[in-house]
Amino acid sequence: MKNFKFLIIFVIVGLLVTGCGKMSKKEIENAKVEMTNYIKSNMNASWNYADEKLEIDDELNTKVKMYNVVDLSECFIESKEAYISLKKNLDDKSYLKNVSVYCEFNKEEVGHVTVEDIKKLNIDNYESEAVLYDNNNSKIEVNENFYNTQKNQFISNCQNYSYKEIFRNSENYIGKYAVFTGEVIQVMDNKEFYDVRINVTKDEYGYYEDTMYASIPKSYFQGRILEDDIITIYGRLSELMTYQSIFGADITIPSMYVRHAELKN
Repeated sequence: MKNFKFLIIFVIVGLLVTGCGKMSKKEIENAKVEMTNYIKSNMNASWNYADEKLEIDDELNTKVKMYNVVDLSECFIESKEAYISLKKNLDDKSYLKNVSVYCEFNKEEVGHVTVEDIKKLNIDNYESEAVLYDNNNSKIEVNENFYNTQKNQFISNCQNYSYKEIFRNSENYIGKYAVFTGEVIQVMDNKEFYDVRINVTKDEYGYYEDTMYASIPKSYFQGRILEDDIITIYGRLSELMTYQSIFGADITIPSMYVRHAELKN
């Protein structure tokens, strides 16, 4: 009888402890609002919030959608930027933990990346903490062969366009796969990117003209990019970019997000 009483007390205490660990419906809704506001404020600049791009379930598992991601390697790399942005200002009290990034192109899923605990993530352990899945939910091993296969597929889809063609009707070419070879005239070395201005039209005398802007992730190029380098860039065309000259005048040029770059000289 004495043991039975102890058993009843143990069960009651266990239920009380378990109940205390659960969040009420109101607490869950408040947590979702807090998480949503944090994600809206801290996701990388290329991601613009929309209701359909963020889902948080009652277990506080988070699903972020990214559009215009063309293949699995870009999904894995773009997701890294998203995770690092989200981790930057994260504190231990945050509810944000299990985060999945789903990548889509033309409204079809390309794949997704999952991190079980974003608080354990940093820029050096992303490859070991993040898991990549294809659109059939099959786990993909990320290795050199994976990157080479994805690279060759991407390059084979890139087309040559004339500078005037993409400048005059730029809105018709946003997201198109393109390839250009040209001379680098300016390099801005950021933490993870080379932002370059490059002349891409070769005249009859062998000089390059017609400037465009290109953002090149450092992971896509071996060594440093220098002024006067002749490089070939493969990527997706973006919106026109406007910047100020040293005299204060606005200058607008085509822009491109580069996936692969090769030194030619």
